[in-house]
This record gives sequence, structure tokens and C-alpha cells, in this order.
Amino acid sequence: MGTRTFDQTVFIGDNDTTYTTTSNDYHSLTIWGDTLQIVGKRTPTSSSAEGHQGEICIDNSHIYVCISADTWVRAPLSTW
Repeated sequence: MGTRTFDQTVFIGDNDTTYTTTSNDYHSLTIWGDTLQIVGKRTPTSSSAEGHQGEICIDNSHIYVCISADTWVRAPLSTW
């Protein structure tokens, strides 16, 4: 697996405030109390696309979770 460069690191403060190491794109991830919001959309290219265990991505149709190195699973999204 290749080396990945991450755009930013998110730190959570005592009062649920998020801080990042960059200020130009800090809205990629928002945490409000018990809610996590992933603002940017990303679709892994395949179930064996590069990924690190624990990564979570979302697009308009699915939520994707990397369960081990370069191994993705997905679940469809629907309204209820």
C-alpha cells in the first residue's frame, strides 16, 4: 500500500469545538455533540481501493467503510 498524505488533522476540544491544522478547508468534518457530519463526498474506486482500516466515506448512494488495509465494504442509503 502506498503512502498517503492527509490534508488536515482534526482535534476535538473540551466543548465539542473542532480545531484543524489547516484553516482553508476546515469544513470537511464537523462534530456537534453526538452528530458527526462528513461534508465532502468520496467514492472508493473499488472494494480493493487504497484505504486504511477505519476510514469512512460517503457519496449520494452509499456509505463506505474500510475494514482492513485496502478492503472496503459499503451499505446503500435510503430514506424511511
